[in-house]
Amino acid sequence: MDNTRPSLSTIIELHRGNALDKWKSYITAYEQLFESYRDESISLLEIGVQNGGSLEIWSKYFASAKCIVGCDINPKCADLVFDDEAIRFVIGDANANDVENRILNESERFDIIIDDGSHTSGDIVRSFAKYFPHLNDGGIFVIEDLHCSYWLDFEGGLFNPTSSMSFLRMLSDIVNFEHWGTAQSRRALVHTFEKTYHTVFDEVTLAHVHSIEFQNSLCIIRKAAPTENILYSRVVRGTNATVYAEAPSLHGMRNYAPPDQSASPWSARVDLDGLLGVRTQEIEALKAALIDQKRQHDEALDKCHQTLAERDKLYADREQYHERRYTEALESYHHSLAERDKLSAARGFDHESCLASIRLEYERRGKERDALRTQREQSLLEQLSRSHERIKQLIEKQIKRDREYVIDMLGNSFEDDNTQR
Repeated sequence: MDNTRPSLSTIIELHRGNALDKWKSYITAYEQLFESYRDESISLLEIGVQNGGSLEIWSKYFASAKCIVGCDINPKCADLVFDDEAIRFVIGDANANDVENRILNESERFDIIIDDGSHTSGDIVRSFAKYFPHLNDGGIFVIEDLHCSYWLDFEGGLFNPTSSMSFLRMLSDIVNFEHWGTAQSRRALVHTFEKTYHTVFDEVTLAHVHSIEFQNSLCIIRKAAPTENILYSRVVRGTNATVYAEAPSLHGMRNYAPPDQSASPWSARVDLDGLLGVRTQEIEALKAALIDQKRQHDEALDKCHQTLAERDKLYADREQYHERRYTEALESYHHSLAERDKLSAARGFDHESCLASIRLEYERRGKERDALRTQREQSLLEQLSRSHERIKQLIEKQIKRDREYVIDMLGNSFEDDNTQR
């Protein structure tokens, strides 16, 4: 390390050009990561440059750089001006094929790639699939601002199985591919991400993932030839083997093979897509059955309302009929009283008292009739209400069982995947 030249921190501190926005911990990490590349004629790609200050910093830090390519989707970046001819700029979505071609026209291979783009999980996965193949062996692929991976607005979440952090953690399993003990390919492990984010990985490129390092909101992926990522031979030194006497004989052993894990439930690949498809069909069938039950219930309820309406009309007709009969009987009675008054005036017969008694009796019977009708109506409504509530409870209980079943099945599958990782 040459102490006579400024460090990355000093270059950033003295910078007065286009604005730069980086977390301080990133600068400290980059001091160590990029030191060995500083005097090399490297090619660097940075996805997402905002105001362009980082490109100027890289051009000062990597003074011998062949080219420093920046890409940003913001059309305002067309107004950025750079003094260093090594800085090239491409405007557009880095994950679009035409933009990829324009970037590769500037440099077909890179030694350092920094993803500081949208920070959404989909863009991070797609950018890695698209540009990691163009990284030289011995190169570094850096992904910034992974705290966004835990946020819903960035297609993330702590337990989201397709978040960018879930993808990167899965790459750590690819580093240990030779120990899986199954016939699965590396690509099969990331199939869910291919399907979710409409991208493609190839087995050869994944075999070049040499190491994964995580720091706060940073992931550093180193690329190397697959032959650099094996255990090679065992090294045993020393002759005192009191505890394990066979240890010296293992020196130089190369024929390592992991135990067969094809029968292990924790290593076998679960077809989550197929399982989810079956469960989805079952759920749709249950939904259709519930909808049919609700339709039948609504039809029965409409029929009950229609019956009640017909009964109300019948009661009203009967009320009018009895009212008319009552009026006719009362008129007849008054007429009879008038006739009888002439004949029985001398006898002192109290016709008014008799009439009041008849009225009271008629009113009593009318009240009894009304109470009986109200009681019958209330009983019918209660029966309808109980039937409606019972059907509603059955529907809610069935939906709850289906939801718990699906969540339990998916939770177990995700837990199995997490356990594998």
